[in-house]
Amino acid sequence: MPTDAVIEDAWGIRFVTVRVLASSGLIDVRYQILDPSKADRLHSKGTENLPKLHVPGGSTVLPQSAMFHFHTTANPDAVARGFDILYGNQRGALRAGTTVDIVLADGMKLKNVPVTD
Repeated sequence: MPTDAVIEDAWGIRFVTVRVLASSGLIDVRYQILDPSKADRLHSKGTENLPKLHVPGGSTVLPQSAMFHFHTTANPDAVARGFDILYGNQRGALRAGTTVDIVLADGMKLKNVPVTD
């Protein structure tokens, strides 16, 4: 999984995985909190600040496709807390074995993220 120190500093998160689930009908984007004071903006405003998933030269999964935003620990401010965002994978936009760019609401991109199953 690629990392980007600029994104991690600006947003306070590190992306961990992008996976297709449920016979490729769902996309699971998993990330970890590095700085709760910065990461909060990803969680605010409903789906507005959630990332887009862009296949270079192909489809884009929009934030509005998010179905669930799961929290995996009891303390929402804990550093290293894990989160899952589940998106609908309409028309098979993402497939295992390809790469995507994770595009944040301010335009920052984490490029060449592998999609696994």
